[in-house]
Amino acid sequence: AFVEVTKYELPILMYHKVLESKEDAGVHGTYVTKLQMEHHLKVIKKMDYETITFEELNSIGLNHRFDKKYIILTFDDGYKDNYSVLLPLLEKYNMKAVIYLVSKSSFNKWDAENMINPEKKYEILNQNEIVLLLKSGRIEFGGHTTEHIDLLKVEDKKLEEILVEDLKEFKEKTGKTPLTFAYP
Repeated sequence: AFVEVTKYELPILMYHKVLESKEDAGVHGTYVTKLQMEHHLKVIKKMDYETITFEELNSIGLNHRFDKKYIILTFDDGYKDNYSVLLPLLEKYNMKAVIYLVSKSSFNKWDAENMINPEKKYEILNQNEIVLLLKSGRIEFGGHTTEHIDLLKVEDKKLEEILVEDLKEFKEKTGKTPLTFAYP
Protein backbone atom coordinates (compact mmCIF):
# COMPACT_ATOMS: atom_id res chain seq x y z
CA ALA A 1 0.00 0.00 0.00
CA PHE A 2 1.18 3.48 -0.81
CA VAL A 3 0.73 6.22 1.76
CA GLU A 4 1.28 9.83 0.84
CA VAL A 5 2.80 11.91 3.61
CA THR A 6 2.16 15.64 3.52
CA LYS A 7 5.12 17.78 4.46
CA TYR A 8 4.57 21.38 5.48
CA GLU A 9 7.19 24.00 4.87
CA LEU A 10 9.28 25.30 7.71
CA PRO A 11 7.34 28.08 9.46
CA ILE A 12 8.81 31.57 9.70
CA LEU A 13 7.26 34.08 12.11
CA MET A 14 7.88 37.79 11.55
CA TYR A 15 7.89 40.37 14.32
CA HIS A 16 9.13 43.93 14.80
CA LYS A 17 9.27 45.49 18.26
CA VAL A 18 9.04 43.65 21.60
CA LEU A 19 7.88 46.25 24.11
CA GLU A 20 7.89 46.06 27.89
CA SER A 21 4.18 46.95 27.90
CA LYS A 22 1.40 48.43 25.75
CA GLU A 23 2.11 51.83 27.31
CA ASP A 24 5.29 51.92 25.20
CA ALA A 25 3.31 51.45 21.98
CA GLY A 26 3.20 54.05 19.27
CA VAL A 27 0.75 54.69 16.45
CA HIS A 28 1.32 51.52 14.43
CA GLY A 29 0.64 48.04 15.75
CA THR A 30 3.94 46.46 14.74
CA TYR A 31 4.80 45.19 18.20
CA VAL A 32 4.16 42.51 20.76
CA THR A 33 4.53 43.05 24.46
CA LYS A 34 7.11 41.20 26.51
CA LEU A 35 4.29 39.14 28.03
CA GLN A 36 2.89 38.26 24.59
CA MET A 37 6.34 37.35 23.26
CA GLU A 38 6.99 35.13 26.25
CA HIS A 39 3.64 33.41 25.67
CA HIS A 40 4.57 32.84 21.99
CA LEU A 41 7.91 31.32 23.02
CA LYS A 42 6.20 29.06 25.58
CA VAL A 43 3.79 27.82 22.90
CA ILE A 44 6.64 27.23 20.45
CA LYS A 45 8.51 25.26 23.12
CA LYS A 46 5.37 23.31 24.11
CA MET A 47 4.77 22.41 20.45
CA ASP A 48 8.31 20.98 20.42
CA TYR A 49 9.69 23.36 17.81
CA GLU A 50 13.39 24.15 17.64
CA THR A 51 14.24 27.72 16.64
CA ILE A 52 17.02 28.00 14.10
CA THR A 53 18.61 30.69 11.95
CA PHE A 54 18.92 30.72 8.17
CA GLU A 55 22.61 29.93 8.54
CA GLU A 56 21.68 26.81 10.51
CA LEU A 57 19.02 25.92 7.91
CA ASN A 58 21.73 26.22 5.28
CA SER A 59 23.88 23.76 7.26
CA ILE A 60 20.95 21.40 7.90
CA GLY A 61 20.08 21.46 4.20
CA LEU A 62 16.67 21.68 2.60
CA ASN A 63 16.45 17.89 2.31
CA HIS A 64 16.66 17.61 6.11
CA ARG A 65 14.43 20.54 7.06
CA PHE A 66 11.73 18.11 8.21
CA ASP A 67 14.00 15.92 10.36
CA LYS A 68 12.89 17.98 13.38
CA LYS A 69 10.20 20.59 13.95
CA TYR A 70 12.18 23.69 13.02
CA ILE A 71 10.89 27.26 13.10
CA ILE A 72 12.56 30.61 12.34
CA LEU A 73 11.71 33.78 14.27
CA THR A 74 12.49 37.04 12.46
CA PHE A 75 12.44 40.63 13.71
CA ASP A 76 12.42 43.50 11.21
CA ASP A 77 14.36 46.75 11.60
CA GLY A 78 16.66 46.00 14.56
CA TYR A 79 14.99 47.94 17.32
CA LYS A 80 16.87 48.47 20.60
CA ASP A 81 14.25 46.33 22.40
CA ASN A 82 15.51 43.32 20.43
CA TYR A 83 18.52 43.55 22.75
CA SER A 84 16.92 44.73 25.99
CA VAL A 85 13.66 42.74 25.93
CA LEU A 86 13.95 39.96 23.32
CA LEU A 87 17.43 38.63 24.09
CA PRO A 88 16.67 37.80 27.75
CA LEU A 89 13.58 35.88 26.62
CA LEU A 90 15.57 33.97 24.00
CA GLU A 91 18.11 33.10 26.69
CA LYS A 92 15.38 32.01 29.11
CA TYR A 93 13.82 29.63 26.56
CA ASN A 94 17.07 28.65 24.81
CA MET A 95 15.94 29.99 21.44
CA LYS A 96 17.38 31.88 18.48
CA ALA A 97 16.19 34.57 16.06
CA VAL A 98 17.10 36.52 12.93
CA ILE A 99 17.08 40.32 13.04
CA TYR A 100 16.77 42.24 9.77
CA LEU A 101 18.87 45.29 10.54
CA VAL A 102 18.36 48.76 9.10
CA SER A 103 22.08 49.35 8.84
CA LYS A 104 22.45 53.13 8.82
CA SER A 105 19.63 54.57 10.93
CA SER A 106 19.74 55.34 14.62
CA PHE A 107 15.92 55.45 14.89
CA ASN A 108 12.80 54.68 12.84
CA LYS A 109 13.09 57.80 10.70
CA TRP A 110 11.03 56.20 7.89
CA ASP A 111 7.82 56.32 9.90
CA ALA A 112 8.61 58.71 12.79
CA GLU A 113 9.03 61.53 10.28
CA ASN A 114 5.94 60.58 8.28
CA MET A 115 3.86 63.75 8.13
CA ILE A 116 0.51 62.00 7.59
CA ASN A 117 0.65 59.47 10.41
CA PRO A 118 3.91 59.88 12.36
CA GLU A 119 5.07 57.03 14.58
CA LYS A 120 6.69 57.38 17.97
CA LYS A 121 10.48 57.50 17.80
CA TYR A 122 12.13 54.11 18.54
CA GLU A 123 15.88 53.67 18.68
CA ILE A 124 17.72 51.15 16.50
CA LEU A 125 20.42 48.88 17.92
CA ASN A 126 23.79 50.55 18.42
CA GLN A 127 27.15 49.00 17.58
CA ASN A 128 27.79 47.67 21.09
CA GLU A 129 24.36 45.98 21.22
CA ILE A 130 24.91 44.41 17.80
CA VAL A 131 28.23 42.95 18.98
CA LEU A 132 26.65 41.62 22.19
CA LEU A 133 23.76 40.07 20.26
CA LEU A 134 26.23 38.33 17.94
CA LYS A 135 28.31 37.12 20.90
CA SER A 136 25.17 35.65 22.49
CA GLY A 137 25.10 33.01 19.75
CA ARG A 138 21.32 33.46 19.58
CA ILE A 139 21.09 36.07 16.83
CA GLU A 140 21.78 36.11 13.12
CA PHE A 141 21.49 39.41 11.26
CA GLY A 142 20.08 39.87 7.77
CA GLY A 143 19.97 42.87 5.45
CA HIS A 144 17.08 45.36 5.44
CA THR A 145 18.55 48.41 3.59
CA THR A 146 20.40 51.36 5.08
CA GLU A 147 17.38 53.51 5.93
CA HIS A 148 14.25 51.37 5.38
CA ILE A 149 13.69 52.73 1.88
CA ASP A 150 10.58 51.82 -0.15
CA LEU A 151 12.34 49.80 -2.85
CA LEU A 152 9.30 49.85 -5.14
CA LYS A 153 9.83 53.60 -5.64
CA VAL A 154 13.52 53.38 -6.55
CA GLU A 155 14.95 53.10 -10.06
CA ASP A 156 17.30 50.19 -10.81
CA LYS A 157 20.55 52.19 -10.73
CA LYS A 158 19.67 53.81 -7.39
CA LEU A 159 18.49 50.44 -6.04
CA GLU A 160 21.89 48.92 -6.83
CA GLU A 161 23.64 51.81 -5.02
CA ILE A 162 21.38 51.38 -1.97
CA LEU A 163 22.02 47.64 -1.77
CA VAL A 164 25.79 48.05 -2.20
CA GLU A 165 25.82 50.70 0.56
CA ASP A 166 23.71 48.46 2.82
CA LEU A 167 26.12 45.56 2.29
CA LYS A 168 29.07 47.81 3.19
CA GLU A 169 27.35 49.17 6.33
CA PHE A 170 26.17 45.68 7.32
CA LYS A 171 29.70 44.24 7.07
CA GLU A 172 31.11 47.12 9.12
CA LYS A 173 28.54 46.63 11.87
CA THR A 174 28.47 42.82 12.03
CA GLY A 175 31.74 41.70 10.46
CA LYS A 176 29.69 39.37 8.26
CA THR A 177 27.98 39.18 4.89
CA PRO A 178 24.20 38.79 5.22
CA LEU A 179 22.87 35.42 4.17
CA THR A 180 19.32 36.75 3.78
CA PHE A 181 17.61 40.06 3.02
CA ALA A 182 14.09 41.24 3.94
CA TYR A 183 12.41 43.89 1.83
CA PRO A 184 11.36 46.84 3.99
